[in-house]
Amino acid sequence: MALRGRGQVCPQAVAIGRRRCALVVKNLVDQNRQIDALVLPSRESDPFGMVVAEAMAMGVPCLITDACGIASCLEAARDVVVVEPDSVRSLLKGIQQLQDAKKYDALKTNVTKAAKQQFSVSTMVDRYETLFTERTADVKKR
Repeated sequence: MALRGRGQVCPQAVAIGRRRCALVVKNLVDQNRQIDALVLPSRESDPFGMVVAEAMAMGVPCLITDACGIASCLEAARDVVVVEPDSVRSLLKGIQQLQDAKKYDALKTNVTKAAKQQFSVSTMVDRYETLFTERTADVKKR
């Protein structure tokens, strides 16, 4: 898996363009077991944010912006911390929520259940079938 972003990176990162980097993670499960929380501060449209679903399935509390598509599938405050994109103040408040032991423990309890409910294979297959059925019907109407 490659993690991509902008800004300062660790020495292991490989440059792939101006102000872009990639960091190879050999074992995602082990990596997620070592982190306390996942912060995905997407500043512009992020279609889904699969890394969030993966972290949630491992019981990792997450902080995301509402520019991240996965935010619309989850209940803010119960399942994840959702903040405004492009707002340092909002991001700081979100991080402070993760530092609150009571809030953190509640998120840790809820994330795995939310991931199973929202992103199980059967749920995702049902959603894709619905999407394809709707889109096919739209095309037939034309």
